[in-house]
Amino acid sequence: MRVLLDECVDVDRNLAFQQNVNAHAIAVIVLRAPTNRLADLIPLVPC
Repeated sequence: MRVLLDECVDVDRNLAFQQNVNAHAIAVIVLRAPTNRLADLIPLVPC
């Protein structure tokens, strides 16, 4: 079975105000962290 996923992972909290996210068939995932440094983002990603 082959599954294709379209998603956008972003740390920009204003993405919904800057882009028309409803116009695209993708999932938008916004990671909320103190900074956009990799060390702050890694704990938010499931293994």
